[in-house]
Amino acid sequence: MNSPLSPKASFYNNILIFEICGIWIPEHLGVVKKRAYILYVVCFSIVIYYSYLLSQVINLFLVTDNLEEFAESTFVFITVFAETIKAVTVQIQQRRIKKLLHELDGETFMPKTSDGRKLLEQGLQKIKYIFRLFICLYDGTVVLWGIFPFLDSEKRYSLPLKAWYPFALDSSPSYELGYLHQFVATILLATLNASLDTTIICLMIHAIIQLNILLATLMGGYAGYVRNHPDPPLLNEEQNKMLYLKKCVIHHSTMLPRAAYFSDWYEQNKQYCRSLQIFMIRASRPIQITGGYFFALSLNTFTTILRSAWSYFTLLKQVHSENEE
Repeated sequence: MNSPLSPKASFYNNILIFEICGIWIPEHLGVVKKRAYILYVVCFSIVIYYSYLLSQVINLFLVTDNLEEFAESTFVFITVFAETIKAVTVQIQQRRIKKLLHELDGETFMPKTSDGRKLLEQGLQKIKYIFRLFICLYDGTVVLWGIFPFLDSEKRYSLPLKAWYPFALDSSPSYELGYLHQFVATILLATLNASLDTTIICLMIHAIIQLNILLATLMGGYAGYVRNHPDPPLLNEEQNKMLYLKKCVIHHSTMLPRAAYFSDWYEQNKQYCRSLQIFMIRASRPIQITGGYFFALSLNTFTTILRSAWSYFTLLKQVHSENEE
């Protein structure tokens, strides 16, 4: 679909970055171009991904005696390793993601009403804003890291991040070569990581959009029910607040059974009512997004991670203060 409201178009920048970074095979490539792209992926992966990851692994073993440097190297290694795992996962699941994007761009998920189109348009605007914000934050952080060695007058030949290289970095042009490799690899990995993260966020926003459209359709019947019943049961102030759709997939999904119950099901035939019963039973289980099938991504999980991160930060700060003394 070439419509400006095409959901697939909201992933254009993400897919473009995936293709540049070599984790997404472009569609409609000929045999020769496909082989050339695979060769590009192999060279790109060796020069950028795996050489950078190898330099971090070796450096990790070389600084085991220094707790502060070991913690710093561990943080960099885990970050790079996590980015690599996410990139490999996208490569493995590429066919399923393409199928999902194709179905999302189909007629089934396109809004049929003006309200639905408005909801979709608002969601697409949010996706564009979030993508630009993530790219600026991720790449801006790398750029600041990149210029820091030039601001530190005490260390003339220092890299933005600790790493091992098979040649000495205390002279030119070996230092420039190592610096260029690390800076290019880091900014490409940061851009790829931002694209991976925003892809997940885009999918979540599209899920919320579809739930919004479904809720709006069902609540059309709910509004009619309220008009015909001035004092409907189970409609207190707290439940009125639920009508303002919350920006959360879990909350949206938990609102579906109530919206279906207050729809105009009593005006439909028996087959429709049976289908609606099945829908309400399935919708009674909230939609949850899990991290590697281990835990559900929710506000509670987020606060737990922040609490743990702060504990590690205070520990490292204390160790750093003791070393300075």
